[in-house]
Amino acid sequence: MSHQVIIDYDDDLLINVGLSPDEFALEARLLLAAQLYEQGKLSSGQAAKWCGKGRVDFLFSLERLGLPLSNLRPDDGDLEIGFARCGRALADTNTPLSTEARNTRTIPCRH
Repeated sequence: MSHQVIIDYDDDLLINVGLSPDEFALEARLLLAAQLYEQGKLSSGQAAKWCGKGRVDFLFSLERLGLPLSNLRPDDGDLEIGFARCGRALADTNTPLSTEARNTRTIPCRH
C-alpha cells in the first residue's frame, strides 16, 4: 500500500532555498530519508530507495547534510565485530564475557 505526505508551501520558500518545485520535492525526500536513517529507523539501502537514489549516492549525500556516514552506535560495532569473527552476533552467544574479553574487545567463539 502506498501513502502520500502533502506539504503546503509558498513560492517564497522556493525563492529562499533557491530550488524549483521538483528540486524541493527531491530535497525534502532526501532530508526525511536521511533523518530516518540517522535515527536507525531505515537502513541505508531503504533510505536510498525511498528518496530515489542509489545507496552509495545516498551515503555521499549525508556529508552535504552534515550527517555521519554510519548510523552505528558503539554497541553495534561490537556486534558487527562479533559477527565478523564468529559468524554470529555477540548477543547470540549466551556466553558471559570475562573482564579481559570486555576490556580487549575480544569475543570468544565456540566452534
